[in-house]
Amino acid sequence: MELDARTNQLFIEILNNPDETSTSLKKRHDLTRSQLSYSLQKVNEYLDELNLDPVTRTTNGHFIITKKNSRRICSKQFANHQGYVFITRRTHSIVDINAFIKN
Repeated sequence: MELDARTNQLFIEILNNPDETSTSLKKRHDLTRSQLSYSLQKVNEYLDELNLDPVTRTTNGHFIITKKNSRRICSKQFANHQGYVFITRRTHSIVDINAFIKN
């Protein structure tokens, strides 16, 4: 399964800023509640195929991403899965810090 461009963009934003809320994402991308829920469902189906935990939402609209998912997504083997590049400035910094610690 591949993520469409909108779903991939939302996923990247949630990964880069886990304190993001549903409301702010809906406003910034001009989405309805149903559209955001559908995209999140697609992200979770994608994560399920990769045997990763789903992204969940709290009652106040914040997203919860497990550390397992964050580590896997930041790993080099996962960085270019199915043509999508998840590495951003923040994940580059995380990868750099991990490389520095290992050395």
